[in-house]
Amino acid sequence: MTGFTKGDEWHVSKKLPYIVAVTAPPYQLRGDVIVSFGSETGGQDWPAIEREEQEANARLVAAAPDLLAACQSFIELWPERNGKIKATPDVISCWQKAKAAIAKAKF
Repeated sequence: MTGFTKGDEWHVSKKLPYIVAVTAPPYQLRGDVIVSFGSETGGQDWPAIEREEQEANARLVAAAPDLLAACQSFIELWPERNGKIKATPDVISCWQKAKAAIAKAKF
């Protein structure tokens, strides 16, 4: 895997009544879908997730590349020295959460 689709161009698409999708340019629902929530037919085979929750999930996914970049920038502000950082306990806690989020995104 070489990485993810360029994130500053991710977009939430609500073109179909039963699907909310995160798409990349040229923002066509077919072929450029990064992730979708719902079903094309609104059938009973999909879990019942309300449209509002689908849209909230899509917005979070669309923001993921920006959130990853913010975490990476934060980590760069406080480099590790011998496996530790020098900061207040609150900053250390945030730093650890950012480091864990980066690891989750990178597998």
